[in-house]
Amino acid sequence: MDRFTATATVLGSEDWQPLEAMVPCALQQGDAATARVVLRTADRPGFHRDWVRRRALALDQELNGEGPA
Repeated sequence: MDRFTATATVLGSEDWQPLEAMVPCALQQGDAATARVVLRTADRPGFHRDWVRRRALALDQELNGEGPA
């Protein structure tokens, strides 16, 4: 978990699969802040930027108890 943010920094939005693996892992550990930071850190120009933004929005909705959009 300590390296998730650094990994997201390296990946950016070029590869969504490792990001998607990190988010639920952080949530299972009770660390919603890290899950959010992973997606915020990866939100920069790249092939999957739209996915990163949609996933971040879905995560916020999930954590706020709003359900899927």
